[in-house]
Amino acid sequence: MNRKNIIFALTLLMMLISAGFMQGQNLNKRGQKLRDFISGVKIPESDRPTFTMNPVLSPEKSIVIESGFEYGVGKVNGFDQTLLTYNTTTLRYRAFENAEFRINARYTSNEYCVSDTLASVSLSGLEANGFGTKIFISQQDGNIPEMAFIGEIRVPFFAGSDLSTDYAPHKFVFSLRWTLKEKVTACTNLGAGWDGTGNGAKWLYSLCFEFAVAPKAVLFLDSFGYVAEKGAPGQQVNGGINIMLSQKFLIDLFAGKGFSDTMPGFIGGAGFTWLIHR
Repeated sequence: MNRKNIIFALTLLMMLISAGFMQGQNLNKRGQKLRDFISGVKIPESDRPTFTMNPVLSPEKSIVIESGFEYGVGKVNGFDQTLLTYNTTTLRYRAFENAEFRINARYTSNEYCVSDTLASVSLSGLEANGFGTKIFISQQDGNIPEMAFIGEIRVPFFAGSDLSTDYAPHKFVFSLRWTLKEKVTACTNLGAGWDGTGNGAKWLYSLCFEFAVAPKAVLFLDSFGYVAEKGAPGQQVNGGINIMLSQKFLIDLFAGKGFSDTMPGFIGGAGFTWLIHR
């Protein structure tokens, strides 16, 4: 078994062991309910549109649909790139008291061209579908943050020919969140990912601050990036707003800027989070 397959197997094993271990824990049920961040109004927690994922599970007996689009433009790795994600959708379902299942899909179009020439290439299609889990670990206790483990494996044979990879992309992160004040939270993700191309690991990090500025609106500032085992690092900062239209439906708007050669100079988008009770 080569090194890439060993890493893949260890990541999968970590997910399975963690799921079995945490299933037996007696967790505080307060961490499994909808959070009350906005002036006494309970809203569905969403993992979009920030790169930083929070440690909160989807509500019991409910399906959470998170969907949206993204547009990015700028010079990436020496090429002028236009990125359009027509749709990125994640389905979340609370399967156990302390764990949820996650399925996601993305349809993207990337156009690269050499500056000052007519030479260009377009890559578009469905990316590898992702299957994963979020496992709740603990509530915040003083300075010890609320915590969860999130793991995902993407299946290459679901991808379009332009975006298929030789190996199954996969990643894991630990999500940690602190409630700093009544209406201010900070959340960080730390982990690693492999893109399925054989280029080694990317060590992932992110930090997001959320500010409840109105009874039904939350502003966020999200900084994220990676350090690559092979290749240049990446860094990007996004900001935006989540607006609650009802207790089951949120919309979001965001825009950001890349600060490295591997990130688009500008990126923006919009989407929604929809909570469906069974």
